[in-house]
Amino acid sequence: MLSLVVGLFSCNSGSQQEERRVIDSLNVLAFTYRYQSLDSTSCYVSKVYDHPFSSRYSDGLNLARINDGFVQTKHLRLDSAQSCYSLVLSSSNNDLICGIADVGMMNVCNLTAQSKEFYDYRNDALSRLRNIEDESYLMNEEQKRLYFSLLADFHTASINYFINMRQNDNVRAEYEWFENNIQALSADTIQFLNYLKLSSMLSVSDGYTDSSADAQRRTLVRMLQIASRSGMRVYAADAMQRLSKSIMRKGSMKPSQLVYLQELLSLRVDSAIEKTLVEKAL
Repeated sequence: MLSLVVGLFSCNSGSQQEERRVIDSLNVLAFTYRYQSLDSTSCYVSKVYDHPFSSRYSDGLNLARINDGFVQTKHLRLDSAQSCYSLVLSSSNNDLICGIADVGMMNVCNLTAQSKEFYDYRNDALSRLRNIEDESYLMNEEQKRLYFSLLADFHTASINYFINMRQNDNVRAEYEWFENNIQALSADTIQFLNYLKLSSMLSVSDGYTDSSADAQRRTLVRMLQIASRSGMRVYAADAMQRLSKSIMRKGSMKPSQLVYLQELLSLRVDSAIEKTLVEKAL
């Protein structure tokens, strides 16, 4: 079994402990800003790379590479993203960190239509998750946060792949994890927004009926509300674009929803709300 806890935020005395604390803090900031500002995430990653102690703190350096891989994936620089995750997998023996890198590679494979490789990394991630579960009682709070994020991201990556492959039964099976962990998701803004995004997608998976479109819009309005108030601009823009698409596919919104959007986003309510939402998203 590969090690989960060795090296990750471990306690050392004196200056080494302080240097690790600085790098850990930079990585937490890089993660926090992922859905607010990719430039800020890149800035914190660069600070870890440039930190003189990072070469002696492999877990801290690898977490920075994971955050870097996330940024590269969002910019669709997929070769660079793959390089970041590959460096992690080749240099770390930490199941938690390697599991996060596996999921990053799952996302890259999904974007590049590499089905065999997707399943290879998915199987590796599943194996690591089993190892981590066995040692989860040893985790500190930061490790628990990373573990929960890993679980949510694993099921999200699987859902996205199965949607692309039109494997609806597998989509529903993966989505059950989110339904079974609503309380924990509610305590994590990023993962709760991700859950709302997935819910909006699945609410119309069988087609745009009046009821399914209305359910989707309610979910997207809630997603937009939380994202706007928490500064998660990526999710806010995504919610606006999905609302616009829903309106174009299934008619106008309810007057009460239009008034709420007007107040939330300082929009003018008119007949071209779908266009206004896209412009606001941009």
